[in-house]
Amino acid sequence: YAGTGVPLLVKGESGSGKELVAKAVHDNSPRKRNKFLAVNCSAAPDDLLAIELFGQMKDGTPGVDVSRTGLIEEADGGTLFIEDIADLSLDLQAKLCALLQRSIIRPPGSDSDRIVDVRVIAATTQDLSSAVEKKLFRKDLYEILTNGQIVIPRLRDRGEDILLLAEHFVRKYCREFGKSPMAFTPETARTLMKHSWPGNVTELENAIKRTVALTNSDRIRSEDLILVVDAIEGPHRLLVKSGPGREKSLESRELEFILSSLRENGWNYTRTAKQLGIGRTTLWRKMKKIKEAEVSMADTAG
Repeated sequence: YAGTGVPLLVKGESGSGKELVAKAVHDNSPRKRNKFLAVNCSAAPDDLLAIELFGQMKDGTPGVDVSRTGLIEEADGGTLFIEDIADLSLDLQAKLCALLQRSIIRPPGSDSDRIVDVRVIAATTQDLSSAVEKKLFRKDLYEILTNGQIVIPRLRDRGEDILLLAEHFVRKYCREFGKSPMAFTPETARTLMKHSWPGNVTELENAIKRTVALTNSDRIRSEDLILVVDAIEGPHRLLVKSGPGREKSLESRELEFILSSLRENGWNYTRTAKQLGIGRTTLWRKMKKIKEAEVSMADTAG
């Protein structure tokens, strides 16, 4: 698909790495020297999403003082990745169809069309064929997008990819944090392979990011990993060293991870749960359980 230039639909669970796949397609295409831009259809109200995608002309829009170029024009010559396309309104779907069929857009407030050469790669976690039947998704847009499809299996079904991706993320965050290169011990590699990764690639990346940030050795041991551990098989309990002669419980380690993610997301439980690859209710339950464990430990120590 990289060399064809046709619109693509990437399907997979939340966090399965759909944007990574889209970026890989772009990077191996003739458009690779031009921009790769991304937009999430579930992240903004419809009116703001229209401006984000198609831009806005000040002269034709009352109350607007500044014209704005939309992502479609900004990505001219390159690739636009549209996440959660099932959340796109029918009106914006019609405008996207015009782009894909005739390579034209009309920014809000404009009285003329503009020609744009952009490749669209869309992504969804939903069954779009069912949405078409329910008239929630345009049939013509569906047919255009499904001329090329990429289906991404769950990460736990792609065992050979887990270590490759984990090593990629280690290199990425070692560079980002200015740390020396790190490698996994054999035991750590086995732990990574045993985890079921309910949050798919997103969960894996965030686990590696936290682990690299808190590890001060060139070897990442199994006890250094910071995982949301519902899916680790077996009854064993990991213990993490925290200074000479002290041990930190898995609950405390997990609490650090969750609290860090909550702070990063402005204490938004919905976004944090999605980032961690768990349900919002599960996140609340974990917080309650971990806090109770911390209180119990404090009482015991007292």
